[in-house]
Amino acid sequence: MLKHLFFLILILPLFTQSHAQDLSKKRMDASVFDEWKTINEVQISNDGRWVTYNKSVEEQDKELILYNTETKQSKSFPRSSAAQISHDNGFLIYKSAPPQDSLREMRRRKVKKDDLPGDTLCIYNLRTGYLEKIADFKNYKSPKEWGPVLLYQMKAQKKGKGATVGVDSSTQAITLKWDDEDDERGSRLYLKYLQSARMDSFIYVTDYTFAEKANQILLHSTGDDSTFMAGVYKYDAELQRMSTVSDEKGKVQHMVLSKDGSKAAFLLNKDTTDRRIPPFEMMYAEGVAPAKVIAHHNSRNLPSEWFINEHYKPHFSDDMSSLFYGINPEPVQQDTSILDDEIVNVEVWSYQDNRLHTQQKVRKPDDVKKAYIMKYDCNAGSSMRLTSPEGGADLLLSSRKNEKSFLVTEEKPYLSTISWEGFPSYKDVYLVDQSGKKELLASKVRGNIRRSPNGKYIYYFSSPDSEWIAIDVKSKKKISLSANVSSKVYNELHDSPSFPWAYGIAGWTEDDKQLIMYDRYDMWIVDPSKNARAKKLTDGRADKITYRYLRLDPEEKNISTADDLTLSFYNDENGSGGYANYSWKNNSLSELISSDHSFNRPLKAKHADKIIFRRQSFREFPELEITDGQFKEPLKISETNPQQADYSWGDVEWHYWKAFDGQELRGILVKPDNFDPNKKYPLLVNFYERSSNRIHRYRGPYPHRSTINYSYFVNRGYVVFNPDVTYEIGYPGKSAYNSVVSGVESLIEEGFIDKDRVGVQGHSWGGYQVAHLITKTDIFACAESGAPVVNMISAYGGIRWQTGLSRMFQYEHTQSRIGGTLWEKPHLYIENSPIFEMDKVNTPVLIMHNDKDGHVPWYQGIEYFVAMRRLGKPAWMLNYNEEPHWPLKRVNRIDFNLRMEQFFDHYLMGEPMPTWMKTGVSAIDKGINQGYELDNKQ
Repeated sequence: MLKHLFFLILILPLFTQSHAQDLSKKRMDASVFDEWKTINEVQISNDGRWVTYNKSVEEQDKELILYNTETKQSKSFPRSSAAQISHDNGFLIYKSAPPQDSLREMRRRKVKKDDLPGDTLCIYNLRTGYLEKIADFKNYKSPKEWGPVLLYQMKAQKKGKGATVGVDSSTQAITLKWDDEDDERGSRLYLKYLQSARMDSFIYVTDYTFAEKANQILLHSTGDDSTFMAGVYKYDAELQRMSTVSDEKGKVQHMVLSKDGSKAAFLLNKDTTDRRIPPFEMMYAEGVAPAKVIAHHNSRNLPSEWFINEHYKPHFSDDMSSLFYGINPEPVQQDTSILDDEIVNVEVWSYQDNRLHTQQKVRKPDDVKKAYIMKYDCNAGSSMRLTSPEGGADLLLSSRKNEKSFLVTEEKPYLSTISWEGFPSYKDVYLVDQSGKKELLASKVRGNIRRSPNGKYIYYFSSPDSEWIAIDVKSKKKISLSANVSSKVYNELHDSPSFPWAYGIAGWTEDDKQLIMYDRYDMWIVDPSKNARAKKLTDGRADKITYRYLRLDPEEKNISTADDLTLSFYNDENGSGGYANYSWKNNSLSELISSDHSFNRPLKAKHADKIIFRRQSFREFPELEITDGQFKEPLKISETNPQQADYSWGDVEWHYWKAFDGQELRGILVKPDNFDPNKKYPLLVNFYERSSNRIHRYRGPYPHRSTINYSYFVNRGYVVFNPDVTYEIGYPGKSAYNSVVSGVESLIEEGFIDKDRVGVQGHSWGGYQVAHLITKTDIFACAESGAPVVNMISAYGGIRWQTGLSRMFQYEHTQSRIGGTLWEKPHLYIENSPIFEMDKVNTPVLIMHNDKDGHVPWYQGIEYFVAMRRLGKPAWMLNYNEEPHWPLKRVNRIDFNLRMEQFFDHYLMGEPMPTWMKTGVSAIDKGINQGYELDNKQ
C-alpha cells in the first residue's frame, strides 16, 4: 500500500504546478505529513532552570529537547521521551527507544515480539553532563516531592545460575540478569540515590510504590526462601531500614501508602486454589506494626457472600484518618460443566430494563468490576459501608477526602430516560453520617454533582433550572448560587431543544467560603452563606472580552484571595488573546500580554517565577516561550518547523455576511499567499456548527481523520471558507442552507471565487448537513460527506454502538435538533432527511463511512450510496475496515486525505480523474492496487 502512496507523492507536483501562486515556494504533497513536527510532554523544573519537551512526527522517532533557561542553550536526545526532572532539579530521567525504522524492519522479518530490542533507561546528570544508561529495565518511578532517588525494576529473565553481567552493544548500557525470575515470581528492584554512588536492591519484587511526601517505599517480594522471605516490606530510604509489613505468602496487589508513609494498605490473596473469585483480604498496617486483616470474604463487616473487590485500588484521605476500599457481591457464574453447545445464546430485552441491553453489553466489563465503597476509620479501627446496590451506588468525595459525613448518589431509577433525554442522567443525593445513617439530601438532580474542596457544600449546575445550586452539607440548606448574578451563567447562544450548558466555574476560595463562576464574558464571586448580590470581578461584556481563571498550581484545591489571579482573555471583536492580572487588593484588572494569537494554558515552575506558555495563529506554530509571572520580555525557546518558510501558506480573516433570514453571521476565510482579488479561485467550504472563534488556530499539514487541512489546500491554490451555522429548532437542514449557502453566495459576489468551482466537505453532523445541502442547491460542483445521517427515521431508532445508547435523544433534545419524537413530528424527520430527495442531487459526492462506526450507524452511509448508485448519480464510498467514526490508523488517514485531494482536484482544478474514481477498486485488488494513478487520456 505504501508504495502507491509514494507513487502519488511523485506524480502530484506534475499536475498541480499550473495552479501555483509563487513558483519560488514549494507546493505541498503528501510528503509534508512526514515533515511537520509537534511539541508535547512539556515540563519545567521546580527551580525554573530546565525545560524539556518532545519534538516528533507521528509514528517516527521522538526527539527529547533539554533547554537551559540560564544559558539559553539546548541539548537534543534522539529517540527519547517520557522525561522527568528530579525533585532537586539535578537529574533528567528519560527513556530512549530503538530506531523505529529498525523495529519495522525486524517486524517485516517476523522477529518475535519478545526478541525485539526494548527501551533504555537513561539518567543524565544536569550538573556534570554524565549520562548513565540501563538496558533491560521493566519500569521506573521517581518521587516528585522527595529524593532525589530513582526506583527501577529490571525485566524478569531466567538465564543460567546467579547473576550474569553484560553490556548492550548498541547502547553501551550495563545489563544484569538474574536466575529464576519470571513475571509471576518477580524481578530485581533497584533504589538508586542520584546524588551519590549508593544503590540498594531488592530481589524478586512483583510490585512497589512510594509515599508522596516521605522517603518510604512499599514493596512485595516472593523471596528466595532462605535469606529473604516472601512478604510485604516497607523500606525507609533515609534510615536505610527495612521493616516487615507482612510475612504472609500469597498474591499481593494494589499496595498504597499514606502521604507521609506512616500507613500502608494492600490486598492479599493467600488461597492457592484456582478460584474464579479470589478471596482477597484487605490488609492495613500502621507505623512499624505488622499488617492486620480489616476485612475479608464473609467477615462480619461485609454482607454475606460479598468479596473484597480486586479491581478497586484502596486510597487514604489527605489527613490519613480514613482508608477507602471496595467490595462487591458474588457475581453470577457460568456452570463450567456445561458444554458450549449446551449454552442458550439468547438476549432478553425488556422494556423494564434500566439500560438498553446494548448498553448493558458495552458496560459489562466495567459493571462486573463495580465496587461498593467501604470506609475504614484508622483511629477507631472500624469499617462502615458507604455505597450499596440498593441506593447510593456512587461515592462523592471532595478533593481532600477528609470529610466526616459522606455523599452518595443513585441514578438507577432514572437510567432509562437517557435513551430519550440524553446526559447527564437524573440522580438522587444522599448524606451518610458517621453511624451509617442515610438521609435524602436532593432528589432527581440533573447536573454534574461535585463537592467543594473542604466538603462544606455539594454544588451542581441544575440543567432544568439553568442555575448553579449549592447545598450546605451541615444545615441541609439549598442555595441558588447564581440567583444574585445579574447575568446569564448559561450559554447565551444555545440553539438546540435541550437545556443550555453552563459557562463553568473557576473554583472555591479558602475554606470553601466563596465560589467564583463565569458568565459568557466575566467572572463573578458568590458567598453561599449570604443572600447578597454577587460581585463581578471583571468587566469584559462591554468590549466582548471573555476572562477565565488560570490555575498555575496543579495541586491547588482552593483559590487564594491573598494572591493575585492570573487570567486568560479572548476578544471576540478582533480575535486577539492574552493574559491579565486580577488584584484582590485593588479590585483591578491589568493586561499582561496581548496579541493576535490564541493562547494556551501556561506552565509555571513550582519554586520560581518562570512560566512557559504557547501562542498560535494560522501562520504561526505554537512554539514554547519563557517569561516571568508578569509576562515581560517573553523569549521563544523552540524552533519546530523552520521548513514552513519554504512553502506558500495563506492568510486568515473573518468574513461577515447577512444570512437569508437577515441574521448577521461570521466565518473564517483563508486566502492563498499573493492573493489577487482580480483572479478567480476555487473555493472549499468546510463547516460543523460555530468555528469562527478558532481564527487563530495553527493548522499545519497533517493527515486529519475527518476534515480537510486548511493550510494544505490553500497552498495548492484553493480558498477555504468555514461559516458559522445558527439553527432553528426543528429545521436543522434549512438552517444549514440559510447560513452556508448565503455565505457562499456572498463570497461569489465579492468577485474572486469561481462560481463553477465550489466544493464542500463535512463529517458526522457536518456530513449530514452536506448531504442535505446538495439536495437543495446545485451551487457546489462536488461534495465530500463523511459519516452522514441521511435517513433520520431509521437513524432515530438506531444504536450508538460505541456506548450502546439509543440515538433517540439526539433528535429530541440535542444536536439533530428535531425537538420531538418520530410519532410527534414525523413531517420534520422526513423534511430533514436527504434520503427522500436523492433524485434532486446533481452534485458528485464522495462518502466516507466505516463499518465499525460507533456513533453514526454504518448503514446510513450505505443507504446514501446505494440510493445515489440506483439513480446513476456520481458517488463513491470509502469504508476503512475495522475503523470507527473516522480512520485512526495513520496509513488510512493519509489515504483518505489523498483521495479527497484527488476528488477535489478533479472537479475543482480540472485535473485528470484517478483510476479509483474512473473504474473503482475491486475486492480482488483491495489493499494491493489503490487506484491512485491518473487517467491522462481524459
